[in-house]
Amino acid sequence: VTRLADVCLNDPVSIHVSGPASSDLTASSSALTSDPATASQSESFAVPEALQQFVVVVPSKIRLVCLAAFILGKCKFSQNNKLIVFVSSCEAVEFLHSLFTSVLCGSSTNQKPRLSFLRLHGNMKQEERSEVFQQLSVSQSGVLLCTDVAARGLDLPQVTWIVQYTPPTMAAEYVHRVGRTARIGGRGSSLLFLTPAETAFITELANHNISLSEMKLQDILSNLMMDDTYKGRGKYYSEVRRRRPLRLDG
Repeated sequence: VTRLADVCLNDPVSIHVSGPASSDLTASSSALTSDPATASQSESFAVPEALQQFVVVVPSKIRLVCLAAFILGKCKFSQNNKLIVFVSSCEAVEFLHSLFTSVLCGSSTNQKPRLSFLRLHGNMKQEERSEVFQQLSVSQSGVLLCTDVAARGLDLPQVTWIVQYTPPTMAAEYVHRVGRTARIGGRGSSLLFLTPAETAFITELANHNISLSEMKLQDILSNLMMDDTYKGRGKYYSEVRRRRPLRLDG
């Protein structure tokens, strides 16, 4: 709106309905025509107080393994966890849904509950979206793989984890995504996946008064050791992680 006003209006005056009063209309007008990028850098966002926010730094080669291990830990070896996983595109949603349904939903020697995966993206018909919404709403646990089509306007009850497998491009997108949990006084958690080259986004969030706690990659990969099907792979990736430690500063 600010940019549109700058282009279409002649000498616009900005009227603010909150904050300190000012009789200087020149100052108000300059606030409207200031650089939007500079204004957005100082903007603060409010997130629910009951929301716990985490970040994990993962090398590109094992991001998919890390996501699978996290899902196993929260949905197979824990109970009553409902996850929303944000990815970048409709194609990525379809790929992960097909992969996890065939690999993670198979039989296990541990006799744990079967995982349930749903998908939601912009290429689906409205009837399909509504069905997914209703199915996840009444479920006690499960994983929704989705694009940003689910980042706004959806009120899904009892979502315990928001996983941003593909990081957002702006802090505002981050806030909209994590807003799907810890709603109406409830509690929830979020996990942001970043590669070592993307860790500058942590500073970007800090500029908007959003702080994240580090979740150790080793702790996530250790979930693979809890299932006989993936135990050998868990040892391998744990050894890779031990030999090549990562830090938040890249």
